[in-house]
Amino acid sequence: MEIQKNSPVPIYMQIVYDIKNKINFGKLRSGDQLPSVRSISKECDINVNTAIKAYEQLIKEGYVTSQKGLGYYVSSNIKENVAAYQMEYIRQSLELIKTSAEIGDISLESICNLMKEVWNEDKAICPDKENQIIPKRISF
Repeated sequence: MEIQKNSPVPIYMQIVYDIKNKINFGKLRSGDQLPSVRSISKECDINVNTAIKAYEQLIKEGYVTSQKGLGYYVSSNIKENVAAYQMEYIRQSLELIKTSAEIGDISLESICNLMKEVWNEDKAICPDKENQIIPKRISF
């Protein structure tokens, strides 16, 4: 974990963001034990209370649970948080794709074909009501 002490982002929030990113991108999974607050404080050269504050924030947001005497663990209910995060990430990515398609005058059919290629599937990825690929230009 890398902490930037000169950052305008508080140190405890840097820890929170780091752990949330590791969870959201699958580097940490449900049930994984997190480093102890002493370990984090030593590794990052910070006060133990700062690490505790970060873990308390993660508990409040539902990412982490605490087991008295055993430590901190990634929450067993984390799938909902990760799914929501990934859906938002995908939505933002699609907004960028939409903008790029508009600039390049690329049809929705071409985008759907590219998605099929990426997924390497034969079925339609972007069906309309009759389960056909929409053969028209993207309208913005």
